[in-house]
Amino acid sequence: MVWNSRIRVLLVGLIFSSLTFLVGCSDDSPEAPEVSDPRILPPTEDILMQNYLTSVVDMSYDDLDFILHEEFRLGLLPSTIEDWDGSGNPLVGDHFDKAAMLSIHENLFGEIEGMDEHGLVVSYVESISFDVFDKVRDWEPIAAGNVFFEDYPEAYRARYSVLIHFNNPDYHRWEVDHMLDIIVLPVTLDETTGYQLLGIYGYSPFSAAGTEEISYDGVLAMYRF
Repeated sequence: MVWNSRIRVLLVGLIFSSLTFLVGCSDDSPEAPEVSDPRILPPTEDILMQNYLTSVVDMSYDDLDFILHEEFRLGLLPSTIEDWDGSGNPLVGDHFDKAAMLSIHENLFGEIEGMDEHGLVVSYVESISFDVFDKVRDWEPIAAGNVFFEDYPEAYRARYSVLIHFNNPDYHRWEVDHMLDIIVLPVTLDETTGYQLLGIYGYSPFSAAGTEEISYDGVLAMYRF
């Protein structure tokens, strides 16, 4: 009887250990956050935005080139257009297309000096940081009649609150603090379906004591030469 009891205890212990191992290996365990190679179409809008941030922070021209849709547009604020109207290099049109966006970032990533609307040289950008990039309005179908993307009713839009720093080597930095609407488009490339970045357009920036009020497009405009 003693041996039978010991055998029963041993069997219960083995069964419990086996169940513990199986539970630990089950598919119900928490999964690590999904990540994506920037050169592969991401399966979700949020991963696309992670890839966009990474490409800019890492200053990767080729990654950015893949992330941007061929019809990409970055809308220019009326105030930005007005700022440059009286300069020797006024802005043409109401947006930057993909070619302009890539040219600007080639200068940014290549540590090329810029020029402001007064014709003064500004320091090159040493690094870029997205200190705040919070989604404040979730992804939804783009509104009908959107002037920039009326040809893409299948696009989606979300709104982000951002705080972006373009850091210069002379301890100066451009601080962008405002809202951005992000437009993404589902696409299929080489039999893979995912998302590309179709557009960005912002709102008037917030102003804070001790900082220069400037918009995202306002910073980019200085590095387009």
